[in-house]
Amino acid sequence: DGSAGGGGRTLSPRELVSALSLLQTEAHGGFDGVEAAGDLRAGLRGEVLGHAAKLGIDPASVRLDPGDADTLDLVAMLFQAILSESRLRPDLRPVLGQLLAPVAKVALQDPRLFVRDTHPVRRLLNMLADACDGNPGETAAELALLAQVQAVAARVARDFDEHLGVFLLAEAEFGAYYEQYRR
Repeated sequence: DGSAGGGGRTLSPRELVSALSLLQTEAHGGFDGVEAAGDLRAGLRGEVLGHAAKLGIDPASVRLDPGDADTLDLVAMLFQAILSESRLRPDLRPVLGQLLAPVAKVALQDPRLFVRDTHPVRRLLNMLADACDGNPGETAAELALLAQVQAVAARVARDFDEHLGVFLLAEAEFGAYYEQYRR
């Protein structure tokens, strides 16, 4: 069942985005709570409904729209693949994980995120994961790259407000830095 929550009415798109925005403002973008569930899909759905409760919505009386639940599941599976397929230092998981809520909000607005590998959000996410993958942070250049990853992820998590401009700027700036690093 892709729709989490009890019976009753469906959580409106605005309520869903508001719950994700609340999640996004927490430490690590709420990723710690999502990951604590053991399954990112269930964790994300549970955190969304939990944050909807902070908006005064009774989680027992609402459910996620099946299409929205599927979108959240796809975002969670994307992050699960990135986190499990990359060789990441443990301290970098929440750095990338804090992008979960902003990416979920983009996916709810723009389903092309899943079908276009050229989508700016996907490109940024892939570059950040690639920069962290197998990077032990042993040299000054590796440490500087990881500091850039942390700064970009924190800025996106802090500044994203449903407009892609934050992702576009971050993708362009980090892309240039990462290209220089790789040379």
